[in-house]
Formats: sequence, structure tokens, C-alpha cells
Amino acid sequence: MSLRSILMVLVFAVLSIALLVAPSYLQESEGQAIWPVIAVVDLLFMVWLLGQYKDAGPVILVLIFTFSYYLAPLPYFLFTIPIVPYSDNIGYEPFLKTWCIMSAFLAFMCLFSCLSSSRRPDGTIALGDAMNVSKRYFGGLTYCYWIGVYIYMAATFKGHAIVNDTGLDNYDSYMANLTTQSGALEYFLILVVLGFEMSRTRLQWLCYVTAAGYYLYFSFTRGYRVQMLEMILLLSGLHFARHLTVKKCFAFSIVGFCLLQAHGMMKHGGGDLGSLFGVMAGDEMRSNQTEVFYTSNNVLNAVLDGHIPATERLASFGIATLACVLPGSVLPDNWQSTISAQSVTHLPGGGGGFIAGHYYYWLSYIGVALAGYLVVLLFRTYQCTANRGMFLLSLLLLASCPRWVAYEPLAMFFRLGLYFLILHSAVNLFEVRLLPFSRATS
Repeated sequence: MSLRSILMVLVFAVLSIALLVAPSYLQESEGQAIWPVIAVVDLLFMVWLLGQYKDAGPVILVLIFTFSYYLAPLPYFLFTIPIVPYSDNIGYEPFLKTWCIMSAFLAFMCLFSCLSSSRRPDGTIALGDAMNVSKRYFGGLTYCYWIGVYIYMAATFKGHAIVNDTGLDNYDSYMANLTTQSGALEYFLILVVLGFEMSRTRLQWLCYVTAAGYYLYFSFTRGYRVQMLEMILLLSGLHFARHLTVKKCFAFSIVGFCLLQAHGMMKHGGGDLGSLFGVMAGDEMRSNQTEVFYTSNNVLNAVLDGHIPATERLASFGIATLACVLPGSVLPDNWQSTISAQSVTHLPGGGGGFIAGHYYYWLSYIGVALAGYLVVLLFRTYQCTANRGMFLLSLLLLASCPRWVAYEPLAMFFRLGLYFLILHSAVNLFEVRLLPFSRATS
């Protein structure tokens, strides 16, 4: 390791610790003076990370998406514009404490990126494109696979269309959709990746395009923004990774934010451009980013103020580890750290929360470091692996970042990957053991 690298490691390590400790000493009167410093530090972290992964398009998209949540408190810091329709834990002090912990997460990402190797062995897949992944050949059996995929879609895609231009508020229908639709919709991403790997002929590619296209249509009309974005990111990584430069990713992200904001307003009956593309709700500046930030803000400040017993936090973490394997529907509600905290504090907010907030709730300082390590491990796996299965796994997890960055950082990160590895291994077994035998006896 060069002297420059050692110095960078020391700087990031010191900043990580300082940002984690700072919330314990911040006062309301100091918030207005300190937040610009944190903003500059975050910007420098982000620029450095973009430089580290500038040739890995899907990683750049994840970094930009993650950084968008750091912009959430700026309307309040700059103009004291409310970002949520609540009054609890609003102010420079609580917001800055949350921001510091989120910033520590970025610092740990920089630290572990410095410590990890970016050396790419011969055959590294991401040097080229996902389209260079060698295709499997199952002949006519691939059509049987796509028939099975269509049956899966018919059985698991649930919900009523809510997008309309009548001016009616469909929020109740949207919430009903969220209740009836299980995680099977997002597990469909696994089937798309496997179908991508197996499709060779034009008709097989037509099956692939039809399945992915209907998923996008279904998610759009039912109000499933997260699922729709995941599919867009997955298709971008599978087919356009080599074209995703930093500039294009920023342009893509800005346009995507506006379109998703418009889509979110449509479930409330927005029918004109002003209401569709506006982020103002009365005197508030609201978006998914501000809601997620505020939810984490309540959770983190409750922990920092000592309102959450350590036993409750550890119990939530223990149950959350089970959610890495088991569906959340069979577990107690407090496996989600946000719901666990809300059950004690009764503070408002949604069911989401920023990844650093979840891990801090579970494991305090160590949790934030662990979150940074896991994300960097994912980035480096995508960037450096020469193994087909690990490359597709990393691309799948990168595409699912809207879920694990802002909602379920442990369950969806590991459970989705586990299910993919099981199905991918089953396909490998079929290809190596059973397929040659069936061909020999036919």
C-alpha cells in the first residue's frame, strides 16, 4: 500500500469515528453553523466514490440514488421549509444528528474502498458487458421455462390499477395493493436474470422482452414505484452497462426522479403537469427521500436519547437475521427496525428508513461500519469478479438498491441473493447432470 493510500485510510477512519461520535455532543444552537461543513464533507465523499467506480455504470447509479437521500434535509437547512407533515423531531439538532450518522456510512464506504483491492483479474466480466456472459443452451426447454414464468406472473401479480387522469384520489387503493402484493413481485427479478442467461433465439428473446415489459407496465399502473425502478436498473445493467458514464448516469437519475415523482403524485389523482411534477405539497417540500430521511431521523434520535431499550434493539436484530432466510410475513412485525422503534416511541413515519439508520439501530457504531463494508463488498464483487454466477448476483443486488437502501437493508439484501443462488445452482445442476443425459437418450 502506497503512502498516499495509507494517508487516505487514516483520514477516512478518523472522519468515520468523528461523525459517529458527533451526534452525542451536538446542540441546537450549533446546527446552523455546522451543517454546511457536513454538506461539503458529504460532497467530497461522493466525488471520491464516483472516481473509484467511474467505470462501473450500475455502481454509479446506486451511488447517485444513495446520495439523493442526503439532499433531503437541505430545504429545511437552507430555507426552513418543512419536508414532512409532522412536528416531532423537527429542527437543526435532530436533523444534523441523523445526517452525521448517514455521513459516517459514506466515510466507511470510502474507507473500505481504500482497503479493498480494485485489481481486475483476466476474464473480469464487468470489463466488457453483461451481454458477454456466455449463454446456456437448453433448446426447446427454454420455452418451457418461459411458460413457467408466465404462470408465476399470473399467480403472483396482484393489485388494482390506480393510475388515472380523473382527479380521483386512489391512495386507499394504493395501500390495499401494498397489502395484497407479496414479495413475489420482486423475486420475479431473479427469473428475469435467469431468462436473460438462457435466451438465445429471437422467439426466446421475445419472451424475455414480453415478461420484463409487462412487469414494468404492471408496476406502473399499480403504483409500485420501487419495483418499477428495480426493473429499470436491472435492464440498464444487463444491456447498457458499458454506456453508463458518470454524466449519463446523472442525467438518467434527474429524469428518473422527475418521472417517479410524477408517478407518485398520480396515485393522488394528479392530472396536470404542475401537480404531476411538483415536489411541493402545500407549504412542504416532500418526496420519497424526505419521508425516508424523516423516518430514520425519528429512529436515530430515539436511540440517541435513550428511549429504545437495548433488549428491544437486539431482539429486532435477531429476528431480522431470520428474515434473511424466511419471509417477513411469518415473523413478528418488529423484525423491521423502524416498526420496532415506532412500537416503543409511537412517533409518526413510514415503514422505510435509510440503510445506515437501520444498522445503527441494531448494532450502533459497529452496525454503520458493517453496512459500509457490505455495500463496498458488493461493489467490488461486481467490478472484479470473473465468475458468471457472482457477476449476475451482484448485478441483481445492485438493481434492488431502492429496496435495501431505503426500506429493507438486511432481508432483501441477503434473502434475494440466497434465492438467486439456489435457483442458479439448480440451473447449473440441470445443465451439467440432467441435460446431457436427456440428450443422449433422446
